[in-house]
Amino acid sequence: GFPIGCVLAFCRRERNEGGRRASVDAWVSWVIRAAASGFVEVVRGLPIMLLVLLVFHLPYRLAELRVPGVVLAIAAFSLYSGAYFAEMMRSGFRAVPSGLHDSGRVLGLAPKQVFMKIELPLAFRAMLPDAINLAVTVFKDTSTLAVVAVAELTYSGRQLLMSEPM
Repeated sequence: GFPIGCVLAFCRRERNEGGRRASVDAWVSWVIRAAASGFVEVVRGLPIMLLVLLVFHLPYRLAELRVPGVVLAIAAFSLYSGAYFAEMMRSGFRAVPSGLHDSGRVLGLAPKQVFMKIELPLAFRAMLPDAINLAVTVFKDTSTLAVVAVAELTYSGRQLLMSEPM
């Protein structure tokens, strides 16, 4: 979920620079931000049980694609933790005072250097407690996978009982 969360957080990040961008660039930026916001809000609004059931049943229903259960479980919890991690990263970056960004620019640092040497360390320090909490929550929520596994085992058992002996 970490890579998904990072991408979503950077897509949802507000523009700090002054000045205007070209209208096409601003429109593309708005579309990307809106899509990332929509994804995060939908995933955060779904109960984890419903998300797990959707991830387990939609690939076969839509494309008749059979995917191993472990891959689907990893995908479900990656989406879940990625959405929450995106919000956590976004709040971490908002916790960094804008004066630090400005002071880095005054010192002659490039925007990438300001981000890597000033903003990123402070943001990670601000979000460390939330990251630990998210890891514990995801670990506890993996118990929801038992519902899907029980359904699969029940179906397999019923198929074995209904089969004819050789």
